[in-house]
Amino acid sequence: FAASVYDAGGKRFTSAPFVHHPGREAKRPRPPAPGDVLLVTGGAKGITAMCAFALAGKTGVITALLGSSERPGRMDRHTSEIAETLDRYHRADLECRYFQCDVTDYSALEYCVRRIGEEMGPIAGVLHGAGAKETVRHKRRALRK
Repeated sequence: FAASVYDAGGKRFTSAPFVHHPGREAKRPRPPAPGDVLLVTGGAKGITAMCAFALAGKTGVITALLGSSERPGRMDRHTSEIAETLDRYHRADLECRYFQCDVTDYSALEYCVRRIGEEMGPIAGVLHGAGAKETVRHKRRALRK
């Protein structure tokens, strides 16, 4: 079995299944360890926040949360999902910081990554959970070309 697709210019690409042989591959990087810095996009709210928190609790990584929302210090701390996430880390004695950053803006992301490296240490891994911020009912969502 093989599948073929064509790009807009008419170039053909073919893919086919293959047998996976784990012993023949290069060694995988080591798993996250205590003190490693994990950059998490979209990680201050929702399912990504829960996944990042669980990973931090299990491994002891230092978490750098990136999000497009305002920093919690400028918001009502009692109603902020971000503040609740940061409080959850604090109560669990896990290190975590929030950085406001639009990950679709390359220069802003570059600045933020550099800042995290300088303030928290080298980034050892990335958990990407950022998504488009469009809050509408599912059946009202339209497909975009």
